[in-house]
Amino acid sequence: QVRVPGLRAHRRRRHRRHHPGAGTGAPERFFPLDEEFHHLLGEAAGRPKVWESMAELKPLMDRVGYLVMTSTPLMEVLLAQHTRIAQAVNDRDSLSAEENMRAHLREILRPLPDLVRQYPDLFTD
Repeated sequence: QVRVPGLRAHRRRRHRRHHPGAGTGAPERFFPLDEEFHHLLGEAAGRPKVWESMAELKPLMDRVGYLVMTSTPLMEVLLAQHTRIAQAVNDRDSLSAEENMRAHLREILRPLPDLVRQYPDLFTD
């Protein structure tokens, strides 16, 4: 039973916009759903303003996302991680939720050093 408010509707929207195997080339469809998921997760955790506190990082994360997702299957990895995070929240398993969220954050940051070397003009110190 899903206990994260709005998550079922979010999943339906996600499945309408993404079909199996659409792991590359569609970040413009992914990002609105990604933001919605993070908003819902913050609300479920009783921290609805947490996404606002991440506003400084959003331009960097979007930049990384667009550069990486157009040429790799990262989108499918992130969607699978979202599913595991939501399941842990639904199960009220805080240890699993934390572990999955940490893995999610590491995955997002993993390509950053290579991108900075590859596209130095897009990044500043």
